[in-house]
Amino acid sequence: MRKIKLTSFDKSMKRAFIGLIIFNIVIMIIGIAANRSAIHEFMFYDSNDYFMDFYNSIYHANNDPYALKSIYPPFTYMIYRFFSLFISPDVLGEGGMAIRSSQGGNIAFMLFQVMTLMPLVLTVNKYIAGKESEKVCFVGGILLTAPFLYTYERGNIIILSLVFLMLFVFLKDNNNKRIRELSFICLALSACIKVYPAIFGLLLIKEKRYKEAIRTIIYGIVLFFMPFIFFGGFSSILGMLEGLRSTTDMFSKIGYGYLVDLGSTIRLVCEGIFGWKADFIYEISKILPCVLLIIGSCGIWGLPTMWKQVALLTTLLVLVPGFSWTYALIFFLIPVIMFFNHEGETKKDYIYFIFFVLIFSSWPFGNIGRLSWGYPVSGNQLLQMLGTVGLSATLLVEAIVNIGRNVKSWIKIRKLGKSDRVVENHLEI
Repeated sequence: MRKIKLTSFDKSMKRAFIGLIIFNIVIMIIGIAANRSAIHEFMFYDSNDYFMDFYNSIYHANNDPYALKSIYPPFTYMIYRFFSLFISPDVLGEGGMAIRSSQGGNIAFMLFQVMTLMPLVLTVNKYIAGKESEKVCFVGGILLTAPFLYTYERGNIIILSLVFLMLFVFLKDNNNKRIRELSFICLALSACIKVYPAIFGLLLIKEKRYKEAIRTIIYGIVLFFMPFIFFGGFSSILGMLEGLRSTTDMFSKIGYGYLVDLGSTIRLVCEGIFGWKADFIYEISKILPCVLLIIGSCGIWGLPTMWKQVALLTTLLVLVPGFSWTYALIFFLIPVIMFFNHEGETKKDYIYFIFFVLIFSSWPFGNIGRLSWGYPVSGNQLLQMLGTVGLSATLLVEAIVNIGRNVKSWIKIRKLGKSDRVVENHLEI
């Protein structure tokens, strides 16, 4: 890995980010201590459902997950089956709540948390530039922000998907051919856990690494579909798709709060804060994510630096799906690391800095609205939404402006009769 030489501006901005995150955490702890109910602004709304993403998945993995309308890919349930080895077979058939109440279930959960957090900490420490003390403060601070706290409370396997995606981003350009190939497998594994990281394959296409992109697709197909043989065969694919469809439809029509995708953001702001409820708002909330996916996928060709391309793809990963819980924000850890590692400075960096602070915000502001189905909208949730949408919009505007300039330059040079090679060299991106 090339040693990064950061300017004093870059170092100051990173230290300011660490300082703000730690200060935010202190305020959050004080706020929760003063008002215990404030913890629900950062955790799942149902206080009786804690850790159940893990325990329900353990139960599903040892039964027929797709008959139970489960939505995770089969590779994920293979991982959960490993952790079920610590749980009595009698308990495994009694449901998620029974597993959570058992000693084996708690041991499995502790091992799961350690075995997912340890590689994350080691990977972040490896790739974030700076002094050792800065790395410790950065890792310690970021892991206590609201998106990560929500992830721990759910017991969600998304952390493992984040680790694999991070390894792809940081290793795909490695000089060692075997390590590069391993990074492609990591992208496939990340997508086989949470599906949506597959969009990062566009980076290989943008760089005209078509053979590597094809191999990555092959890895993904094998790792995604082969595990179905352990869960009812390939016919279960339809069951998984049906579960995903019904779950998406339920969340989009009813909702549970704590959602940060674009469709939910539109509905939560319009109804939960301003009290507007109309069919056209629901229709817009379904159409705009599709539009964002198309424009954003093309937008990476208009961004000059890798961290901005990764940041834009991350916003698509979070905003486009039919439902993205708060824990999806942890994927922004990757562009945050790249942002603070990039050399040079621009005035726009201040804008991106603010958006990243908002995304990882953990402020106990209280509830600022309520949805018709009874769930609150917290002030901190609104900040996270503003940060995510604002980052996406700013990157898209920059990409569109750059593409427009290049098209204009291309047309101008073609009129002068220059060769295609001259035209290509003249383009900024």
